[in-house]
Amino acid sequence: MTGWTWRDGILWLGAFLVAVWVYLAVARAGATVPVVVARHDLQAYQKIQPSDLQVAPWPKAARHPSFFSEPGELWGRYLLQDVAAGQPLWPLHVGGLHQRSALAAAIPDGHVAFAIPLDDERWAPRLQAGDRVDLIFIYGKGGELSFARTLLQGLTVLQAGERSTVVALTPWDAERVAFALATGRVLVTLEGYGEPPDPSFGVDGHTLFFGGREEEADVP
Repeated sequence: MTGWTWRDGILWLGAFLVAVWVYLAVARAGATVPVVVARHDLQAYQKIQPSDLQVAPWPKAARHPSFFSEPGELWGRYLLQDVAAGQPLWPLHVGGLHQRSALAAAIPDGHVAFAIPLDDERWAPRLQAGDRVDLIFIYGKGGELSFARTLLQGLTVLQAGERSTVVALTPWDAERVAFALATGRVLVTLEGYGEPPDPSFGVDGHTLFFGGREEEADVP
């Protein structure tokens, strides 16, 4: 067996350095940091309680700088959107400390929040914040002047309650809906995730069974 040459030494040193680099890379990839996550599914506009949160290890390489690391920073604040169980919380999810109206923070610029009474309370558990809904206005109770027609489409649900649905409206549309509620009934329908439905011409007593989009009803 011959002794090592200087080339053997360089090769051995290079292999050693590569092994150290691989070890450090694996260790770095496996490193975790504490992050505050939702203990269970949380709903928008609820006040955050200590039992709603937990600290979980999160891959250091995937940690966003805005993630919270101390649960106490979030106690008493209000959620602005839904948070799924296990999802990290960050500033976009919450309002200010002890902010009383998280709902107000969710209203788009130039809009107001308007509560639409639900005639059928079975809708309550189905609608969720972020859904898009249409409003159907019904006037009269079967007389010659009675009709039903889609009033507004594609409205964003800000809050879904047991007796009402809060949607975002422009001030002009809020006045229209207020007038519709004062003179008739307004029903809420839920849109799907696909393309929005085509507008309807409405329905009256003459077109209830025979009309359609191709034949406009005799409605205002």
